[in-house]
Amino acid sequence: MRNMVRAGVSEKVSMTISGHKTRSVFERYNIVAQSDLQDAARKLEASQKQGREKTDNPISPDEFGQSLGIVAPKTVEEQMVPLLAPLPN
Repeated sequence: MRNMVRAGVSEKVSMTISGHKTRSVFERYNIVAQSDLQDAARKLEASQKQGREKTDNPISPDEFGQSLGIVAPKTVEEQMVPLLAPLPN
């Protein structure tokens, strides 16, 4: 059961497979090892580093949507144009 959780299987699915009917029994066998804590610390550090890199290189308004080949409207009027266009007969 512990190995399933570490492999990314949800706790609910792991409990069903292992036959643990209550959360308290599941928790009794879901032991946290020192390596689990170290792995969590590494993941948190990597996540924070990615967040800092994103804020160091923000997307400029000119780049917004360019990778998709679209550019967001700049004014409320530009957003309203499709709404104000005449309906086809």
